[in-house]
Amino acid sequence: MPQDHDIFVLRLPMERLDAAAAPEFKARLSEEISEDMRLIIVDFSEVAFVDSTGLGAIVSLLKMMPRDGKLAVAGLNSSTLRLFQLTRLDRVFEIFDDVEEARVALSK
Repeated sequence: MPQDHDIFVLRLPMERLDAAAAPEFKARLSEEISEDMRLIIVDFSEVAFVDSTGLGAIVSLLKMMPRDGKLAVAGLNSSTLRLFQLTRLDRVFEIFDDVEEARVALSK
C-alpha cells in the first residue's frame, strides 16, 4: 500500500490553464515530475478556466508517467468537470472532489 509521501500533489496556482499558461505549466512539469513518481494528484482548486491547450498539457503529464502510475485530478469546478466529461477525459483520469479524497483513494 502506498504511503502518503509516495503521492505527489501538483498544485496549479493559476486561474487559467489555457494557451497562454500551458507552456509555463509544461516547463514546470519537466522540472518537478520524475520518472519514479507513480501516484500524482493534480490540484485544480484554484483553476477557474481550462481550454483545449490546457487539457493537452494534462494529457502530456499522463504520457510522462510510468505504465503502472496513476494520475488523479481534484478540485475541478463545474465547468472544468463538464469539459473533462465532454472530451471523455473523465474516463482517462480519476476525478475527485478534493485532494484529500484523492489521497485516500490512491493510498488504497
